[in-house]
Amino acid sequence: MIVVDTSVWIELFRATGSSAHLTLRSLLAQRAELATTEIVVMEILAGVRSAPERRAVRAQLLGLPVLALRGVLDYERAAELYCRLRGRGVTPRQLTDLLIVVCTMDAGAALLHADRDFDRLATETGLAIHPHIPPHGACG
Repeated sequence: MIVVDTSVWIELFRATGSSAHLTLRSLLAQRAELATTEIVVMEILAGVRSAPERRAVRAQLLGLPVLALRGVLDYERAAELYCRLRGRGVTPRQLTDLLIVVCTMDAGAALLHADRDFDRLATETGLAIHPHIPPHGACG
């Protein structure tokens, strides 16, 4: 399973042509086993400006499995992770990222992202990261 982060959905919806955009587009075309999280749904819907667009985006997001937080337990785990990281000299910029890490790792999934903060979190936590395909014209 691949959990798709907010940063990649934004790349797709903006049709940026970035490696994140192309990777998600390819995975959707392949009908890969994708999922999202409650937090990602919230972040994406909060950024949509019109009601018709919000309905379309909501339908696309909710067409995937949505990994749910398990109440206060997952919030406590995210807080513990934050404290552990701070103790190692790593200060996560977004607490919501830690909730996404907890959901993704609990599902045994890899995270597809376009946010370098997750690379640092992966190094510190063992979070699996799904690789991007290179953009067109990129040399290997």
